Amino acid sequence: MNKYGKIVVIGYNKYVNVMFVKNGKLIFIRKYYTNEMEEILLDCDKVLREHNFKSAYIALRRSTFSAADAISHIRKSNIKIIYIKDEVPIPHNACRPNKRSKLNG
Repeated sequence: MNKYGKIVVIGYNKYVNVMFVKNGKLIFIRKYYTNEMEEILLDCDKVLREHNFKSAYIALRRSTFSAADAISHIRKSNIKIIYIKDEVPIPHNACRPNKRSKLNG
């Protein structure tokens, strides 16, 4: 068992998904729009009380401005952040456009 939990932050343009995971089990998930980021603090405190969630690391799945805003609000809560891990997938250049056809002329 891990001594700490995991907070997964997936950012999109207008909202962000925040998931709390402890011992491999999903505890809490919610979608926050950019105008309701202040509610992350309330939900972090709720998870702290109900599930004894004291320390965690943040896994960032998509890097956007809304994700950065969510991380800053999580840092303001009472959860101790151990580290932030960037899990944004790196493209391996497998999806390339087809070659252009050569026009004879």
